[in-house]
Amino acid sequence: TQNITVLYDGDMAGIKASMRRIDMLLEQGLKIRVCLLPDGEDPDSFAKKHRDSELQDYLAAESKDFLLFKADILSKEAGNDPIKRASMVNEILKSISCVKDNIERAFYVKECAKLFDLSENDLNLNLRRFVWEKTKEQSRIAQQQQQQIQQQGGVTVPMDGTQSEVPDIIETKKHPEI
Repeated sequence: TQNITVLYDGDMAGIKASMRRIDMLLEQGLKIRVCLLPDGEDPDSFAKKHRDSELQDYLAAESKDFLLFKADILSKEAGNDPIKRASMVNEILKSISCVKDNIERAFYVKECAKLFDLSENDLNLNLRRFVWEKTKEQSRIAQQQQQQIQQQGGVTVPMDGTQSEVPDIIETKKHPEI
């Protein structure tokens, strides 16, 4: 399934851990919900203390879509400070930029605009910048990998980014002296 509910401890360390991992999961094309456990609980202890049905009920009641989760947590930290609120919205937009599907991304922007009373156009401007930066970084990484592969020999990487191995037998026929 593409739908994942991530359970984290309810303490600040658990919250910070969830923030760092959300984007990695979104980049894999997963649909992320986050559920914080009560203070002092970890997923193992919570599961041992509750029946399966209680755990399911808790997840249904307490899990939130990643956008709402981040908005709740970051809004508390930002308060009414406009600079912190702008930073918070940009952090949320960076997460939205990890969503692969353009239509899903558009709905997240629409939801973000409603939550923070901002225009979708302004949000989309920053989102495009984050998507561009991510694309540029991925291209840079792909070029580095291509260079490493070419240095090792035996593999070519066409300009379209796909990889194809050149069988050793072809290399041998090109260089019969080897």
